[in-house]
Amino acid sequence: MSTPAVPPAVAAAVQAAVTAERAAIVAGIRHYFAPAEDALWDDVRILCDRITRGEYSPRP
Repeated sequence: MSTPAVPPAVAAAVQAAVTAERAAIVAGIRHYFAPAEDALWDDVRILCDRITRGEYSPRP
């Protein structure tokens, strides 16, 4: 039994939702850590870049 193909519009909507979720996570992280005040800012920047590219997911 084969899996039915996902319509392109559905795939695009899912990808848009994932991208929006990543952007919201990154915004929250960056809001919590102030770049001028936090010694961890470089680590935060790297983490946020990885989340944005989809290389890391904070979900368990």
